[in-house]
Amino acid sequence: MPRTRKTRSTAIKDTDSSDEQFRLRLENSGKWVAWSEDGLRVVASAEEFESLLAAVREAGGQRVIWEWLPPLDQARFGGAL
Repeated sequence: MPRTRKTRSTAIKDTDSSDEQFRLRLENSGKWVAWSEDGLRVVASAEEFESLLAAVREAGGQRVIWEWLPPLDQARFGGAL
């Protein structure tokens, strides 16, 4: 019999959380965004990365996940080209 191992599963977020995540991404398109560790809220956002780091420090220096969200006219949402 083949060996199996347990893997971590991730819970699927409810629809309200997904809608909120989408709204936050639209509002912050074209900016650097610092997300809380759970990825559910925006800690800070800024046009420039250095400004984002300063805003995170000002917000208490918590651990964050940052990413740059492309402007809507440059964003790719899947599908065929």
